[in-house]
Amino acid sequence: WFEDENAGLRAQLCDAAGPCELVGRSHAHRKLLQQVELAASTGVAVLITGEIGVGKALLARAIHEAGARRRRALIRIPCGAILPGEALGRLAMADGGTACLDEVGKAPPALQEQLLRLLQDRAGEPAGEARPRRADVRVIATTALDLRREVNEGRFRQDLHCRLSVFPLEIPPLRERLDDVPLLAAHFARLTAGLGCGPPPRVASAELERLRAYDWPGNVRELRAVVERAVLLAREGVVTFEPLRAGRRRRPPLANDAAAPPTVAAAAPLTRDELRRIERQSIAAALARSGGKVSGPGGAAQLLGMKPTTLASRIKALSVEKPPRAAGMRPRA
Repeated sequence: WFEDENAGLRAQLCDAAGPCELVGRSHAHRKLLQQVELAASTGVAVLITGEIGVGKALLARAIHEAGARRRRALIRIPCGAILPGEALGRLAMADGGTACLDEVGKAPPALQEQLLRLLQDRAGEPAGEARPRRADVRVIATTALDLRREVNEGRFRQDLHCRLSVFPLEIPPLRERLDDVPLLAAHFARLTAGLGCGPPPRVASAELERLRAYDWPGNVRELRAVVERAVLLAREGVVTFEPLRAGRRRRPPLANDAAAPPTVAAAAPLTRDELRRIERQSIAAALARSGGKVSGPGGAAQLLGMKPTTLASRIKALSVEKPPRAAGMRPRA
């Protein structure tokens, strides 16, 4: 990703990502992954909160895919743009799996009542059906609204809020985890360029610092859009972030300014040893997930987005020990 660090960042993203490509290395991100693991190990309702663009839907999918219901459906229900009967029909489709109540804070009163009944009795009345239908559904809700305020102002049912927030999980905004910006940018650049084993687009350190200095009001979603645009417009493989030159930057703290929010220090560049360690762990994690399989469908090379020959070379160069493959073992879905 740095002009002199391209080789070390080719395959490190898998380990940094964790489940469902949750990319990051900051303390806040590591804490978030621990919460995802804990939430996935239970069947209770999860309420994911955070600003627009932080990745609430991605986190919901990560919890689903890391849990016992990962082989069944994950059904998204846009609570602010669907009729109650239709919503319960989708919940029936999620039987045995997970229902993601997207932006549950925007659910109208009739849908809130139906959702409460589902959580209490595990039953609802889909449109066109006279009798309640029982459903074994794990519920994960997301919202950018402050549901406590919505409850206090009478727009959201307190009993439903209590049912949904058994396991509350808040995603911090990007400006509070700036250590994750380089990895996220590298990840989005690799996806945009469609890279397999070649070097990622080159970015000067000054451009990387420009990313760190920006306030990111649109969070990860805005970062992805900026990186995608920059990669598509890159000349001779060199990426610049022109739109950020006049963009909103974080205000430095003023002397004796008690009201000023604390600033976050810029992240230090990754050392070569750190990059090798991340790459080694990335490959080891992919091999463990694939059951030791390197090539073919579900193999570690496919998981990492690399050519099998390239992965084999990196395994040898980094002395990565492959796990033994059990007879008849299949990669985890």
